[in-house]
Amino acid sequence: MIPTHHYTLNAWPSVVKGMGARTNISENELDILSRYFQYNAKDIKE
Repeated sequence: MIPTHHYTLNAWPSVVKGMGARTNISENELDILSRYFQYNAKDIKE
């Protein structure tokens, strides 16, 4: 499992898209995951 802070805000969408291509996750679920990962990205300040 990749920690959410491993990638930057702008890197996560392409990472999620690549991961989604190997699963049966819906586009809506991929969008939710992408937003979650972006919200917790390493370049987001708390």
